[in-house]
Amino acid sequence: DGLVEPGDPAIDPTAAIARDLAVDDLPGAYAAWQALPEAARAVSQDFADRLAARITAGDAARAAVDQARTALAPQAQ
Repeated sequence: DGLVEPGDPAIDPTAAIARDLAVDDLPGAYAAWQALPEAARAVSQDFADRLAARITAGDAARAAVDQARTALAPQAQ
């Protein structure tokens, strides 16, 4: 029928952010935020800052877990 559904990123640029957040794709949500028009980014900068901090924290936590696994793994002989 050619109609665009509500929540389609073609008519609602925040839909991609919501979709990515719903599936825990924080980097995807941040990339979608970066694609917003400048005015929308300006009023939502606090959200983006918190999202970027959460991504950084998640990356640091994964790195710490990986290091712990490596340190605790039986050494190959």
